[in-house]
Amino acid sequence: MNLSTFEMLKTMNADASKGWIELNDVQLKELQQTVLGIAKDIFDFCEHHNLTIFLGGGSCLGAVRHRGFIPWDDDMDLNMPRRDYDIFIKLFQQEYGEKYWIHTPEKTSNYGSLMAKVLLKNTIVRKYEDINNQECGAFVDIFVVENSFDNAILRKIHGYGCIVLSGLVSCRRFYRDSSQIIPLFEKDNKVYKTVKLKARIGKFLSFLPLDAWTHIANNWNKLCKNNLSKYVVIPTGSKRYFGELYSRATYLNTEKASFDQYCWLITSDYDNYLRQLYNDYWQIPPVEKRERHLLLELKL
Repeated sequence: MNLSTFEMLKTMNADASKGWIELNDVQLKELQQTVLGIAKDIFDFCEHHNLTIFLGGGSCLGAVRHRGFIPWDDDMDLNMPRRDYDIFIKLFQQEYGEKYWIHTPEKTSNYGSLMAKVLLKNTIVRKYEDINNQECGAFVDIFVVENSFDNAILRKIHGYGCIVLSGLVSCRRFYRDSSQIIPLFEKDNKVYKTVKLKARIGKFLSFLPLDAWTHIANNWNKLCKNNLSKYVVIPTGSKRYFGELYSRATYLNTEKASFDQYCWLITSDYDNYLRQLYNDYWQIPPVEKRERHLLLELKL
């Protein structure tokens, strides 16, 4: 049984009468430029503090294939090794706290996500998961690159634990917001049924608050403390644990690539990385398979 809503939500049918907004080309371009400014501040900060951070996921694909944003993309993904991330979340708020919110699974109350977000204050980019969140500005996602065990059995235990716990956090979050968000998906029967099922599972998990599940899952993600392990992994990535398992020796080597007017880091092993995520990544997907830009509120 696949309870993942990640791919479903990208191309779902949305009912405008429920409050959904689909971005037009002008809004999309404006949002891209806003996100680009956030990323520049993050890269500048990390360079100043000698912290490793590089483009990941669709942003790495955009750099390689388009030298900037994928034309229909509206967000940015950054990858950061755990030891650099731990320093980043301590220092970034001190220097940029007046300009940005930073949401993390470690410190943000009632967050329900296992990745970090840097969000621009005085903007609003409200997605379904932000229906009750007042700090929902334009954002950049930061995915933590974790250590993975050299021992194959421990690696499997770690991996399946990460996958299961991530799903439980998601279900618990859907239950928290169920009365408000379930009606949003009524037009797409497949998404609607999946969301309702996840909320039901989340109800059984409500003996613990959302924050407790988030902390349990986050602590499990970072279970391997060996900073010299053969493998690294992004357990919160789109392909989950076993689809985002990489050789440390190749994946953490980086090189610069053009992204819009900037030169930012990507993995030097980008060809293998992108093939692992997207197969034939040079192939432009047809319009009907491209991600839709569906929001509940936008203010830039």
